[in-house]
Amino acid sequence: MLIHIVFPAGLIAWAGGSLTDTFDAGLRRRGVVAALVVLSALMFGLVALLSPALRELAKLGITGGAVVPWVLASWAWMSVEAGLCEEYLFRAGLQSRLTTWLQSPIAAILIASVIFSLMHWPGLYLRGGPGTDGWSTDPIEVAAFCIASLSPIAILFGVLWARTRSLVLVVLVHGAVDALSNAADLVSAFR
Repeated sequence: MLIHIVFPAGLIAWAGGSLTDTFDAGLRRRGVVAALVVLSALMFGLVALLSPALRELAKLGITGGAVVPWVLASWAWMSVEAGLCEEYLFRAGLQSRLTTWLQSPIAAILIASVIFSLMHWPGLYLRGGPGTDGWSTDPIEVAAFCIASLSPIAILFGVLWARTRSLVLVVLVHGAVDALSNAADLVSAFR
């Protein structure tokens, strides 16, 4: 949090920028709550269909209604751990500054999305291994995988931020993307 939130917020304040804008929940704006509900449900549904997350929970003996509290806990944790840290740095910090400097919200979204995607490269390349989606011994292949797989969701987060300026919205939708995939790890750690 120090690197992803405190340091960028300090730089913004030092440069004379407004921290009120970057920490705005935006939940009272028209359409933000509806977007939160619809997009979070969509993310949970897509991850449930496309990932082995539910099978991993079933292997741990977590099925039926017992899944819900674990997934909600994972959503809360991932919203803070990944959502808040990454979205504050990349949307409220980087994308907002790029928009001002470049005078182009679209260019800012695209640049911030590619940088966001490449930020995941070290974790995949250095900690991944055979059997991990996108892992390779070739660092260029891993970078290409990160850009191809993460840029679309990063563009969605960028558009959400540009349209709503709601940090809570992008943080919670980001948490919804990661929650189900990380729920089994949460169960293993705390059960």
